[in-house]
Amino acid sequence: MRYTLYWILAGRNENGMSKMIMTFEFGTSKIICAIGRKRSRGRFEIVSFSPVSYAGIKKGKWVSLDSVPAVLKKAVIEAESKIRNTVEEAFVGIPSCFTKVHCSSSSIDLGEGPQVITPDIVDEMMASAENFTVPEEYELIESSPVYFKLDDEKLFIDPIGVEAEYIEGQFSFIFAKKSFLHQVETMLDVLDIGIRAFKPETLCQSLFLIPVEERDSSSVMLDIGYNDTSVTVAYGDTIIFTRMIPVGGAQISSDLSQCLDIDMEAAERLKRRYSFDGASYPKNIKETVRQKDGSLIELDKNMISDIITARAEHLCMLINRVLDSSNIELPNTTKIYLTGAGIAMMKGSVMFLKENLNRNVILPEIEAVNYSTPNYYNSIGLLDYILTNEVI
Repeated sequence: MRYTLYWILAGRNENGMSKMIMTFEFGTSKIICAIGRKRSRGRFEIVSFSPVSYAGIKKGKWVSLDSVPAVLKKAVIEAESKIRNTVEEAFVGIPSCFTKVHCSSSSIDLGEGPQVITPDIVDEMMASAENFTVPEEYELIESSPVYFKLDDEKLFIDPIGVEAEYIEGQFSFIFAKKSFLHQVETMLDVLDIGIRAFKPETLCQSLFLIPVEERDSSSVMLDIGYNDTSVTVAYGDTIIFTRMIPVGGAQISSDLSQCLDIDMEAAERLKRRYSFDGASYPKNIKETVRQKDGSLIELDKNMISDIITARAEHLCMLINRVLDSSNIELPNTTKIYLTGAGIAMMKGSVMFLKENLNRNVILPEIEAVNYSTPNYYNSIGLLDYILTNEVI
């Protein structure tokens, strides 16, 4: 799970090239600063990609909020040194642990004789669907149509221009925790940077990683991060459900550390070497790992496998429980798109998840030289969303 700010660099550069945007991804251990711009061919170009270590966020809270502004300042300095420009304002990406999604419906009887559906009709329906109480600790930041149903019961993602006598629709409303918004505003104020808009991170990831044709029949985005996991259901051009599970790759390393009596760095190395595919991880030999103090420890591979498998199976159980609690009817054909650095980069993880989630799991492949691994997908997806949907 990652947490991202988007920073816009105003104007064109001296060579007349397109405007650039800067993004900050707040991960569990690093802030990744990425700078990109639109291209005449292809979606966009990554100009720079700079990770900076920091205390991170765990279970929906900053581990060390007071230290974040200094890390942001360091990231800005490093980014500006590469592009020779300055930051003026920011788009702020909101992590799933600070968001909620609410869906509601509305309808309009257009009278006798079919009428052409116009944007004004859709706006009226959305305003009617928004007639609910927003929790006091949250603020509405995004609203989008999910789907529409016309006279003949046929579903439409975009009904504009279609004739009908009756229309009903479902709408998605995404909220952000006010406390997070305030904290970010305070941090950016220290750096004299204004906020242009807040954007939900899960929405950006879903639209980037999941193909349109899959979203039109509902899909799941599964972001297994280091400290936690987000489960998001995408439909059409929006999301209709998201939930955070406070379990990720860190819990696997922690289990290894405690059960094998080794330090966390050694446990993390063991986790990265492991393969869920037994053929790639023979258990009839010992595994060795070096600790921080320089000592070399010999361990039983069967025990390592049992520890990792138990925690991964537990996470799958929690994911299935969250999907069941969503009250969304997901066909067996619904695909799960995997991202995040917690498990996706472990060998055999996709097949393991398929078997334990009982669904087709897909690890998307993106075209980004040097940044095409799942630990970077979120940052690149957020960059793509701003360049695609915002007027820069």
